[in-house]
Amino acid sequence: MNFEYIKKNKFLILAMISLAIIVLLLIKTYGKENEKKYSFIDPDTAELEVEQFLQKQENYRAFYAPMKGEIKNISERNPNIKVGIYFEDLNSRAWVGLNEREKFIPASLLKTSTAVAILKMVEDEELKIDREVKINEDDLNERFGTLYSHLGETYTIEELIEISLKDSDNTATKALREMIPEEKLVEARLAMGLPMSILTTGQIGAPLSPKEYSNIFKSLYLSGYLSRESSNYLLSVMSQTNLSYGLREGVSKDIVVSHKIGIYGNERSLHDCGIVYAKNPYILCIMTRGSDGVMEEDSKKTIKEISEVVYNFVENE
Repeated sequence: MNFEYIKKNKFLILAMISLAIIVLLLIKTYGKENEKKYSFIDPDTAELEVEQFLQKQENYRAFYAPMKGEIKNISERNPNIKVGIYFEDLNSRAWVGLNEREKFIPASLLKTSTAVAILKMVEDEELKIDREVKINEDDLNERFGTLYSHLGETYTIEELIEISLKDSDNTATKALREMIPEEKLVEARLAMGLPMSILTTGQIGAPLSPKEYSNIFKSLYLSGYLSRESSNYLLSVMSQTNLSYGLREGVSKDIVVSHKIGIYGNERSLHDCGIVYAKNPYILCIMTRGSDGVMEEDSKKTIKEISEVVYNFVENE
């Protein structure tokens, strides 16, 4: 050790040590103040540097009143169609709705909760995703999908999930449901945010509102019930649906849309709910119910126009 150097430069060395101590104290104090100052907001946001926060904040929007007015105008063009709409910005959590608490028969929308219940059993090691399942006579349902013509053939659970969601196939869904104890299906539906009224295991389900059903997609987006892997998988599958109408028609072709369509012919109902991965990702759930004389094409057009208005507002405003 060069004691002569230390002796000659002792004041400089003391100054440097003092400066280091001050910096450490400032960091410690800032950390405590920062923790105290931001202890009531989202932890991820609280940890951002100022520049990062300001950049992130640019993507936040909380004022959607003008968009609601445009949606209302579309819904009023055809008074023979009852429309319920729920929109939520997944960045800011701001939302708007129109008849968002109106109840509709969910029908095939509930296929999502069936897939959730199956994947939860896979996560809990009660089932294996590659287990083979034979299509039996009790599974057959020709109202939606083509799997009903494949009696006796075998498919893995993973294949049945994808057929059920991509094609909204009733036979695939029935084959999956046979493996789910009733209490497991009830648990999944409640855990995903559906109300107590949906405890029925019937094919069409008890009436649900757009706001209530949107909890399914919010739970998947936040991985609130399933693991991140399972949540991501289901959203990925639903982004590859073979049904091209609905929300998908109202957005740019390069935008990913994870959604589920539901149809209930007895009520002339057509619904589409999902996540649109636009500049600001958002949930949009549109449910329709037509009176006598309303054609399915009328409901499809209404959903497309509403989806288009929402997408353009989010992207361009």
